[in-house]
Amino acid sequence: MRIKPTKPSQIVQLRVRGAYIGAWAKRVGEQATVDLVREMADVLQEEIRRAIREEAVPRHRGTGRPITIPNSDAFVNSFRTRVVGKRTVEVVCTYPFIRALTEGREPYPMTWVTRAGGVPVAPIERADGTVIFRATPGNGQRPWVHPGFARHRFLDVAVKRARARVPEVSKDALARAVSNNLRDLVK
Repeated sequence: MRIKPTKPSQIVQLRVRGAYIGAWAKRVGEQATVDLVREMADVLQEEIRRAIREEAVPRHRGTGRPITIPNSDAFVNSFRTRVVGKRTVEVVCTYPFIRALTEGREPYPMTWVTRAGGVPVAPIERADGTVIFRATPGNGQRPWVHPGFARHRFLDVAVKRARARVPEVSKDALARAVSNNLRDLVK
């Protein structure tokens, strides 16, 4: 999954996934109408929220490398779906570290967190709410190493679940379209 900026002026808003609903609808013998595409955008949004909540369980590997995603409303609400063109649903995210979470990142030295860089101490908040202050490395000392990010697949899970829900959504959309057409004919 490649992540590309949606527009050059939008640095923080990234397109993290796109889904062509026309192919999904063909699998169940339906046409991808405008109503179906909009409903699938809503279904995909629901499935993304569900997949995030399921995966956001605090876990750690033995090395201390966190293998969880943020369990906050800010992270969940940073994902939006929008319809692009006639049959494409796009997932856009404004979370600043989404690339590292979806692609994964190996441990890396944090050379900017040093006394020479103007950071003499770093406040670290623990899980119980207490805050400790740690002295940062000085000149000539090895920098702190960030444990990195594990690769997360919650978007793949959400897209797979949304694709599985196409038949039920298409039946509902078709039923509503028929009832709307009948209502218009009666008027």
